[in-house]
Amino acid sequence: MPNEERCGIYQIDHELLFDFDEQTVNKQEIDQKMEFISQNLLTYLDEILNDKDRDSIMEAAKKAILKTLKDECGIVDFDDLVKKSDNDFDSIYEVLKPIQDYYWLSDDDMESFLEMLEYEF
Repeated sequence: MPNEERCGIYQIDHELLFDFDEQTVNKQEIDQKMEFISQNLLTYLDEILNDKDRDSIMEAAKKAILKTLKDECGIVDFDDLVKKSDNDFDSIYEVLKPIQDYYWLSDDDMESFLEMLEYEF
């Protein structure tokens, strides 16, 4: 499937669907009731299979951070990350904020991840 790593996994309580008038409901109304579960199917399955243990979560977060930096920020190596962070850290932080929130990472965790990326690119 193209872009499968960008297809988020969401759920909705099926009982909520009965509240909608199928003649007039629009996509935005349904979207507001959707609950984000995971960034993609592979991450979701990894979380299930690994019982969301800390090591598994940290590994998945590291992969998500690295992929996001490459895909959304155009960062190609650690030196590029340092340069772009020095010039516009706020925009990088904004792109990484959903990952931080999803994996319940502290600011210290995020800082550690960014420092570790020197060896990951």
